[in-house]
Amino acid sequence: MVTIATPPSNTTTHMIPKPRDVVKMVQTMVRERRATRARYKLGARKRSSTYHLSNKIAFARDTYFQLMQPYVASEQRPHIVYTDESCIHHHYKCRNHTLYDPNDELDLETK
Repeated sequence: MVTIATPPSNTTTHMIPKPRDVVKMVQTMVRERRATRARYKLGARKRSSTYHLSNKIAFARDTYFQLMQPYVASEQRPHIVYTDESCIHHHYKCRNHTLYDPNDELDLETK
């Protein structure tokens, strides 16, 4: 004779929260943990609006201007291009992914 046994299962009732509530609880837990353990803060950093030049940068700037002064005052001025990374990378928007010279005739696409 064959008897059918009931499979082991959890027959007690549980209160399962809605998915939105679960997401909210997880986000709250992650935010609290991030603030306490990793010391990260959510939001914009408040900084002062004044610019500060370090002594090292001010000295390098003054040295550069002293070296360039004879070229600027001469009759035939050579083309001087300042190629410091701060000049190259800080003066364009994040959505402009390419830097180009619009007056460069060799760089134009042919139709």
